[in-house]
Amino acid sequence: MTSPHDPLARLRPEITPLAAPDGAHQEVLRRAARRRVRTASIVASGAAVVALVVAVPLVVVAGGTDEQVAQPAPPTSPLLTPAPTTVVPAPAAPTATVPPVTTAPPPSDDGRPTGPVPRGFAPQSVTFISTRDGWTLGQAPCTKQPCTSVARTSDGGASWVGTAAPRTGDVLGSAVTSGVDQLRFGSPTDGWAFGGELWSTHDGDHWDAVPLPAGQAAVSLAANSTRVVAGLGVGCGTSGACTQTVLRSAASGGDAFTPLPGASTVPGRAAVTLSGSTVWALSVDGGTTRLVRGAADGSSDVAALPTPCTQNADRARMAASTRTDLVLACTTTGSTDVQVFASKDAGGSWARTGSATLPGALTAVAAAPGTVLLSDDAGGVQRSTDGGASFGTVLAGSGFSFVGLTSSSQGVALPATPGVADLRITRDGGTSWQTLDVS
Repeated sequence: MTSPHDPLARLRPEITPLAAPDGAHQEVLRRAARRRVRTASIVASGAAVVALVVAVPLVVVAGGTDEQVAQPAPPTSPLLTPAPTTVVPAPAAPTATVPPVTTAPPPSDDGRPTGPVPRGFAPQSVTFISTRDGWTLGQAPCTKQPCTSVARTSDGGASWVGTAAPRTGDVLGSAVTSGVDQLRFGSPTDGWAFGGELWSTHDGDHWDAVPLPAGQAAVSLAANSTRVVAGLGVGCGTSGACTQTVLRSAASGGDAFTPLPGASTVPGRAAVTLSGSTVWALSVDGGTTRLVRGAADGSSDVAALPTPCTQNADRARMAASTRTDLVLACTTTGSTDVQVFASKDAGGSWARTGSATLPGALTAVAAAPGTVLLSDDAGGVQRSTDGGASFGTVLAGSGFSFVGLTSSSQGVALPATPGVADLRITRDGGTSWQTLDVS
């Protein structure tokens, strides 16, 4: 049968076949046999090449919105004699590499440089500007002084990283006008370390000493996102007592501290409380409790306020739960009973709410709407959930130097014993407390 595409098909009827020479038929058979052998060899070789190409897996490479699919090479035709080639094995799949293990913490979420928290770090002071962002200052063993260190958290204390610290030593065991042991932040970048000297940072990474008048020590400080108010002690002795405290204020982004107008010099060593644009300073001097209030930006004079504490006061501590609601706790000389008072008009008037008996000396009071916490230097933390009418122990211990509330549910407490790494946190308003692992 002829192909319809054969150009000689129409001529074939006119062609007369020639007779084959003698022996030609046998020779054709021999050549055909040899050709079949060669063809079979070529086909087998081509099939092997095809099998090799097909066995390579297809790889899909995605890039942007395009997809490229690797295709197998076309098989070698069995009708062509292939050129001798060397079969190169497919490259082995790359071995997955395991990244090296590092002990350094991951970069912070705000991009600022961090490092590991020093081994043996013991918190002395803690400050939170939200339920997630906090810092703690303390000391850690080191071979070259100073050993002051700072750690910070951005997840509510679940993890901590080391960050820059003031290049100065501890107040303990030093002259009262040198060193730092307290820390306050008003924003993620604006912070102050104090206790004798005064240091500040306005980028969270670099600390600078703030010059103070000769003979004065930064004994107290409060800050928020707009203002910072420092209490500078005058005539302070090694016991911590001062003859008077001068109140100075600055915008939170700088260190241009200026005296507040009015009665900004308070007898004794005063503790500063700041809420919104209002500042209070509370001191006990010679058994007398003194309280003053003014505008943190200096827009109104500092003026004296009445206090309900008795004339033989030993200690007094105050906290603000709102811009107008205050809690004041006082003790009398030789007594462990604490008298608790509340004010609804920013300290203009006071009402007694209740009392508590502490194992040791009163160290701090913390307040949130409906909740009051008291700490002492020999026991634990006591809580009131009825505005200060009654108290019960919620945290037992051997003494706490500080207790504070960041919100109605979250608060922190620091041990009274120096060098003890036992920073506590509550996330349920003081019902339960856990130790934070600052490492």
